[in-house]
Amino acid sequence: MSEAAKHTPGPWEIWSTLHGWTICSPSDGWSVTSLPDSDPIHHANAHLIAAAPEMLAVLKDALDMAELAETLTGCRGDDDFVAEFKAKVEAAISKAEGPRP
Repeated sequence: MSEAAKHTPGPWEIWSTLHGWTICSPSDGWSVTSLPDSDPIHHANAHLIAAAPEMLAVLKDALDMAELAETLTGCRGDDDFVAEFKAKVEAAISKAEGPRP
């Protein structure tokens, strides 16, 4: 069985270039992506992309906390807020990590 591909490790930074914005991982020298500087939305998108590794880590921590809350409170029903929260967090993590091979 093949192992799932891993994303470029964070933290990611935004560097201004002559042609726009480059999101990179200075710790390993990888350029993650580049966006043109032709529209302010590209700068906002660059910030969102650069925050992705930290947001994924927080989502995984939130999932751990929700599972702990289930264990401590016994809330496991399909209609409780913990289960609903877990489902949203799991969906976001799945979207970020992509399909499993």
